[in-house]
Parts: sequence; C-alpha cells; structure tokens
Amino acid sequence: MYYGYKYQCVEFARRWLTHVLGVTFGDVGMAYEIYDIPHATRVRDSSAVAWTAYPNGSAVRPVTGSVILWNEGGEFKWTGHVAIATEVTDSYMRIAEQNVEDVSWEGKNYARELAVSVDASGGYHVQETWGKKGGSIKGWLVLPEGFTPQPIPYTIPFAQP
Repeated sequence: MYYGYKYQCVEFARRWLTHVLGVTFGDVGMAYEIYDIPHATRVRDSSAVAWTAYPNGSAVRPVTGSVILWNEGGEFKWTGHVAIATEVTDSYMRIAEQNVEDVSWEGKNYARELAVSVDASGGYHVQETWGKKGGSIKGWLVLPEGFTPQPIPYTIPFAQP
C-alpha cells in the first residue's frame, strides 16, 4: 500500500488510520487540507465513513483516534501538520505523530503532549506546545459514535537467512 511521502506526517496519519482503524483519507497537497475532506474511506471495501470536523474551541472534545490538524504557519509554514490523538483529557492530549521531534517513544504510545483547556462556555482549546514556532491547531476530525474499526494487519517483512 502507498501511504504518501515516507517519514512525513500525512504518511504517518494514513498508515496509523489504516492499521488501527481500517480507514484512510483521500489525496491532499498539504496536511491542513485533510480537515476539509468530508469522510474517511474504509480500506477493505472503499465505503465512505462520514467524520465530523470540529474547529479548535468547539464544545465537542476530541477523542482517542481523532485526527488533529494544524493550520499552515509557524514551523508548519506551508504544509500544516497532522497527528492522531492517543489519549485526551480536559487538561492534556497525547498525540502520535511523525516528522516533528526526534524523541524516543519507548514505554509510551505517544510522541508529544499538548495542553488542553476548557473555557467557560465548554469549548475545548488545544494548544501547540511549541508556542508561536509550531503554529496553531485548526481542529479535529472525529469518526461517528459506534464506528467499528476494521484494521488492516501490519506485518513487517523479515529477511530470510
């Protein structure tokens, strides 16, 4: 399967979604464009699975498996960025991502932790931890409640002796 340019954030998000949830998304020129795709596509049968886009500050909290999108700007000057939420609380979000920091994931299922705050009206705000350098969170995509994952098994080919 082709996921995209190797070691880039879009490639990682496609690979994660395919092998963990069994869905993918259509072609994009830049990561931030994923936010405007109206549905995910099941890998097994190419059926559409509607997902909902929520802007940062929305009253709907991201959930584990949400696709997190950054605006273009800052460190992500032309491209934006994409990551996957692996854990979400009212005070932080842990994300799986590629092509941002070169740190070990040993003993954990995430690359970075982002701050989350809830405003007086119940809006969830996710903050980029790099400050102005990293850009800003555009929002997140959430699959429908009751969605049943159909992951594609991931196997790593081993060299034969």
